[in-house]
Amino acid sequence: MSDVAHFDPEPAALQKYVPVEPYGLLESHAKGEVIPLSIQINLFDCGGIAIGVCISHKIADIESLVMFINAWATTCRHGSMQASIHPCFDLTSRFPPLDPSTFSSKPQPPRSEDIGKFIRKRFVFDKEVLSKLKKVGSSTQVTNPTRIEAVTAFLWRNFMIAFGQDDKRGRKKINFSACHAVNVRSKASPPLAAHSFGNGTVPATARSTKPESKDEQESYAVLVTKLRNAIRASTTITLSRCKMEITMNVWSVRGGLWMGQAGLVSTIGVPFKNVTVFMDTRCGDGIEAWVSMVEKTWL
Repeated sequence: MSDVAHFDPEPAALQKYVPVEPYGLLESHAKGEVIPLSIQINLFDCGGIAIGVCISHKIADIESLVMFINAWATTCRHGSMQASIHPCFDLTSRFPPLDPSTFSSKPQPPRSEDIGKFIRKRFVFDKEVLSKLKKVGSSTQVTNPTRIEAVTAFLWRNFMIAFGQDDKRGRKKINFSACHAVNVRSKASPPLAAHSFGNGTVPATARSTKPESKDEQESYAVLVTKLRNAIRASTTITLSRCKMEITMNVWSVRGGLWMGQAGLVSTIGVPFKNVTVFMDTRCGDGIEAWVSMVEKTWL
């Protein structure tokens, strides 16, 4: 991994800048107290500001969270809501909500035996690295891998290698799944409003065994193809009709806040095994991968 991308800040160190522990480890969460939205403003002696925002997944997905932050920033910069983003609440017409009585409102924490064993790192893939990954991942089935497909296949393969090396039982065949949360707002026909607020994602799961072949390039390209097929199949099943040009959206906070350009937009990391959050780099032509794994199987 270190030969292709680099990492620096420990995501867990960012925890103190958000108002609540969002993954159900604190006593307030254990009691079943769910906070829909909370914000913490952090002021530093140097004059800088860090804004921590937590939102419940029961009311919004990550696209909606970014929409809220961008609308807030735009309103503050212009001093008026006229120039801001105006959300549309039409998602429930296409994605009817579940009966709330059928599921618990209590957050589900990680398994107790895994708490404290996670390593979370930020890997940065610049445009040169992305170009190489897309080239290696190309095949007759997928001639133009997207950035997300290329990086996902790269991480997926490394997950399989790392887990295989740690497999104490010596199993010859181990099944691995790569699950993407696909934003379907622009993929429906007719498309949903770009600013539809709520949960507008569906899961797309591809499955493989380690590794696909002895040839690394061929194996990598096969994983890219499986990801493309999984995303297409998922959105086709979920929606009545679907655009065929499927590309994953990497979310980013656009523009600056009311006191200047943001120096860093990040997640605090996810304390669950084998979870990766993709984000645009600040310059917009790279990808940050915030990876969470159990320490003993770190890449």
